Amino acid sequence: MKLLKWASKLTIYITLSAVAFATSHATDGQSALETHMYHWLRGSAEWRTDNPGYDPATTSKSGATIKEFAVRWKFGPNKQHLVGEISTISTDGHSLIVASMYAFYDPVRKLVRQVVISRSGTYSVDETPVRATRTPFGQPEIGIAVEHKADGTIQTLKHENTFFENGTQHSDVYEKNPNGTWKFQRRWIWKLLQ
Repeated sequence: MKLLKWASKLTIYITLSAVAFATSHATDGQSALETHMYHWLRGSAEWRTDNPGYDPATTSKSGATIKEFAVRWKFGPNKQHLVGEISTISTDGHSLIVASMYAFYDPVRKLVRQVVISRSGTYSVDETPVRATRTPFGQPEIGIAVEHKADGTIQTLKHENTFFENGTQHSDVYEKNPNGTWKFQRRWIWKLLQ
């Protein structure tokens, strides 16, 4: 009897997984998630940016040895979800993962959800309508993330990521003010690692 219940549950799970997998594929055979995240997944799928707080002239005094930040995405089994890492790269080449990221396609709501969990306990959730086609180079991809900080505060951020054919990306970050307007925080310039 237990074996029958287990087999029934397994059959339901396999059926639902197959339906989710089939409905997540775009007409060109590429998954909706792969189309949506196309620019992030190009080439090595690893992007790096300089640490704006790093100054080689004052490193010995300040102790600031983080030279770069890195983002890398890779697919999970059957390309049904993506797993990403945000790392720091020190001046001696060592890296440390500071946040884990997960992205998956919700075929019912036709959204791509991205969840970021940092070592500090802060996590953010971004739900973006799935892009049916790749975003053209030079056109921004906009995502709104609700960030739940470890101290209990909540912050809403807007990311405008603009990818260019030469393997660079401008990521403009805005913070939502209490009055609903957006305040520019910073531009990160990312480069695709070859």
